[in-house]
Amino acid sequence: MDSSNKMAAYHRSGVNGILKLTGVVDIFEAGVLLEAVRKSISDEKAKNIQVDMQNVERVDISTIQVLYRLKMECKTKSRKCEFMQMSQKISSELEQIGISL
Repeated sequence: MDSSNKMAAYHRSGVNGILKLTGVVDIFEAGVLLEAVRKSISDEKAKNIQVDMQNVERVDISTIQVLYRLKMECKTKSRKCEFMQMSQKISSELEQIGISL
């Protein structure tokens, strides 16, 4: 399958690694998400990781765990991790359960 059709795809643009998420990101897609996150973490040329969440409809706890782990890995490696264009709905749901990405 072409990575542009996946719900999670990684590429680099200069020093920015871009992890693009699309649609419903849940336990059923955890393997694809984990593969893209591992790719972003192992890309030593990426000084920053930007998680593009513009087209995300919904996430579940497995997605939150993987994304939180990405954030912590970036912190360990002194890299910046930004979650971009997250919908107000998802942001509010995370806030309600006390999670900050």
